[in-house]
Amino acid sequence: MTCLFDFSRCAAPLRPITADDVTGCPIEDAWTALDLFGEQVFADGGGASPLLGVDRQTGEIFGVDVEREPPQMFLLNSSAHRFLQTFRLFDEALRLGTRSPYEVVAAAREIDPAAFERSEWRSLCEYLSERDG
Repeated sequence: MTCLFDFSRCAAPLRPITADDVTGCPIEDAWTALDLFGEQVFADGGGASPLLGVDRQTGEIFGVDVEREPPQMFLLNSSAHRFLQTFRLFDEALRLGTRSPYEVVAAAREIDPAAFERSEWRSLCEYLSERDG
């Protein structure tokens, strides 16, 4: 499965989620705290395109996937800085293949110890460990 990240939303001022972003799905109250800055695109089909946003109050980074089983909003990182560090870590590990899954888990946990255990990145680490284990 190929997952691409599209940050083209950052070319314009960040904005809250709208009905156009989640066609056919009611917007949950928690989602309205997010300013969107990107989305994930799964290139091998499936149609899922989770939105990426920053919580205006806490600075935490969340994803929102209206096609997934609840909860549809999921934590990625505790801050934008930690999101960028974690994103670069996974890019290096997955695109370049320079780190083992075990190194990635340790590094991701070190980048954001407050959020890692609750984050979607932890789920990706588990998948990579099982796949390559």
